[in-house]
Amino acid sequence: MKKPSCDVKGFKNKLKWYFSGYSHEIIVSNEDIEESYCYYIIENIITNLRDRKYEHLVAKVENNIYFNFVQTAKYGKKFRLEYSVNDGDFNRHIYMLDELTERECIDLFYKLLLMQELNDLPGKDITKEVLG
Repeated sequence: MKKPSCDVKGFKNKLKWYFSGYSHEIIVSNEDIEESYCYYIIENIITNLRDRKYEHLVAKVENNIYFNFVQTAKYGKKFRLEYSVNDGDFNRHIYMLDELTERECIDLFYKLLLMQELNDLPGKDITKEVLG
């Protein structure tokens, strides 16, 4: 797993972090998923997300042909979560869950990324809005 940068280093990055958002990225490999550590990282980052432009957490699973990514950002006190999957014909679909509490967001992020429980998830299909 590519470990995310959880602390902001460097003067330029500190200025960027203070005035705008900070982007976090996690890349998980199916071979070396350490679930408890990954859950800790996810929970830590989501708990500390601020409602700032460009501040978000995005995560991908290496070498997974059906699951593309899951990402979240904070809007006010609520969270928005988006995830992208390929259907059986390898057509990409992007879904959005809005107005999530912090705990709901953490649990869904974890489910999608590590458990890859993609069946029966609610969400608004925003594929056409995003991909055109």
